[in-house]
Amino acid sequence: MKKAPLITKLIILFLPMAVGAFGFIIVAHQPVVDSLYHCLIMYVLNYGGDPPNFFVELARWTAPFATAGSVIFVVSSFRQRLSAHMKYLFSESVAVYGPEADVSAVLSQLGKSGIAAETQFLKAKTYLLLDSEENNFAFFQAHKDALSHARVYLKCSSTHGQAASSSNLHFFCPEETAARVFWKQHDIYDLSLSRGHRLRIAFLGSGTLTEELVYWGLQNNIFSPQQKIEYHILGHGADFSARYPYLENCGDPVIFHEEDWHGNLQLLKESDLILVTEQSEQFRLVRELLSLLPASGAVVFCADPFALGLLDEAERLTLFNWRKTALDPRYLMDDVLLRRAKQINLRYRHLYGDVPETPENAESCWKELDAFTRYSNISSADYQDVRQKMMARMGIPCQPDAIPNAGESFSPAPGQLEFLAELEHIRWCRYHWLNQWHYGLPADGKAKDARLRIHRDLLPYDELSEEEKEKDRETIRVLLSLSEEEDRYHEPL
Repeated sequence: MKKAPLITKLIILFLPMAVGAFGFIIVAHQPVVDSLYHCLIMYVLNYGGDPPNFFVELARWTAPFATAGSVIFVVSSFRQRLSAHMKYLFSESVAVYGPEADVSAVLSQLGKSGIAAETQFLKAKTYLLLDSEENNFAFFQAHKDALSHARVYLKCSSTHGQAASSSNLHFFCPEETAARVFWKQHDIYDLSLSRGHRLRIAFLGSGTLTEELVYWGLQNNIFSPQQKIEYHILGHGADFSARYPYLENCGDPVIFHEEDWHGNLQLLKESDLILVTEQSEQFRLVRELLSLLPASGAVVFCADPFALGLLDEAERLTLFNWRKTALDPRYLMDDVLLRRAKQINLRYRHLYGDVPETPENAESCWKELDAFTRYSNISSADYQDVRQKMMARMGIPCQPDAIPNAGESFSPAPGQLEFLAELEHIRWCRYHWLNQWHYGLPADGKAKDARLRIHRDLLPYDELSEEEKEKDRETIRVLLSLSEEEDRYHEPL
């Protein structure tokens, strides 16, 4: 968040005085008070004597430039604050802090609402903190009270967004954002359907990006109760397995291969989709991959696609600029997704708690939720994009206005509804398993125990009671009754 540190500007301002004082006091042996006075008046072009030596002459010429620079700095700072305040009053202002390259990339997409805050704290409706985790947390702590009434998006690669304790604070992991967007832009439903929902996806590389792709793939790539989509990770997986102890419950197997990818060429040849997530020496890796697998293509998660585009047979590659995608405000903040999640929560409160459906209640009910439940609604809202595309391909109406006189009671045909309800239950279960919940019967007879992370409904859909199945059906009705939002994933890879 530092473009030109204040200490540097102060050094430039007082350097002529230091040089002049050295020339007067040390070299010319003049009185200290008179020397300092002469140095000061140099800043306002009022020194009329003959410089006794080179150092004084240098100070005499540089002091006015320091004065001019200071005036420009003050005027520029005032202008920036005034501009930021006007944006705060009359637009959905977004103040962006972080490395200059990242800030510039984000501001170019925000347009007039963006504010390049540099090191100053400026009032805004929304704050994007793009620096290192340490600097971001330090900034948030220093301005916690001022930020309490604004939306804050804090870059933090160490955790998922649901870890934030406050409803106005959103952690965002660039790898998570890129993973979510990738599965939307690279829709694999048709590929899965053509393979009888039996797919093999191979990842070349481990680490956060691969983990997020698997995490969101398991929640979004749900097309059939009988599907088997294998996720093969060619890289170290001990940490991943430890973080997700109930991974095997998800049904779609996640398989780790500790040996080098060169020893798994047959697996790669048989894979339906190859994702290159390794960032180190990526150019060499991709070149070897093209050479050793002449009949296969790959999706490469690259930070800079230019060099890879120069490779021979680069047309076999699909280049996904994940860093640029992760800094796109449409995906980073994703107001559409958040608004839909709030709608889902409010609709449930309306159905089961008679809460009126008003914008004010949408916000107040959202703030009452704990982090896990907030993100559960976000997961449900996120899968809705997949569901709608899948329904369109299957010829199932997605909106009430697609059926005459459907009204608010719109619902697919019974068989279609049952199919969609089962898929939604699978997604719901996977979200819980990926967040360390498991099946169990709470001692108090309730459905769940949040402290022990157990829930009585973490069962196959066929084993649920009719009452619980109806809740899944109602979830589908609720989601399909919401107004259709814009498709913010329209850009092809």
